[in-house]
This record gives sequence, C-alpha cells and structure tokens, in this order.
Amino acid sequence: MRIHLSELKRLSVETKSGNVLGKIKDIVFEIDGQLIAQYIVKSSMIGGKEYIINRDQVVNFKDGKMIVDDSVGLKKSLEEKEKRSSSSPEPVVMRKIDV
Repeated sequence: MRIHLSELKRLSVETKSGNVLGKIKDIVFEIDGQLIAQYIVKSSMIGGKEYIINRDQVVNFKDGKMIVDDSVGLKKSLEEKEKRSSSSPEPVVMRKIDV
C-alpha cells in the first residue's frame, strides 16, 4: 500500500479498542533504511496530548484511520496519573502560637 504524506497527515489515529488519540502531526524517518521510524500524533483538543508511536505499534490502516496497539494510550494515561499523584502538596503540621 502506498499513501502520500498529505493523506497520511489527515488520518485519524485510534487504538484497537477504539480510543481516538488524534491525527498524525509529524513523521520521523530512518534515513539509512528509508523507513518510517515513528509517528508523532497530537490530539485535536487545545493543549492536547502528544504521542510518539513506533512503527511496530501500528496494527494496520483501514477506513481512513491508523489503528495502533492499545498500549499507546494506556502508557500515556499511566504517566499522567503518576504526575497528578506526585504533584499533590505535602501535609503541613500546624501548631498554635500564643501572641
């Protein structure tokens, strides 16, 4: 199968389970083998997430979509969950001071 870059960048990217990740924003080429090494995918929401998808994570192309392994969205979700839990403030001990 062949596809033009302009067509590729319009494809929607989804996981096998149907989670929409966004659209292809950029492509990283491996010059030595003249192969695509990675796809950079950005969600369409303002300030949206960005995913780096290795070519071995691509399952197939069908119905105008690039289908990727479910682990792509899962890994990003776990990283965000860790960020949120680690960014919570530390508890502070309070004591009464007589003035």
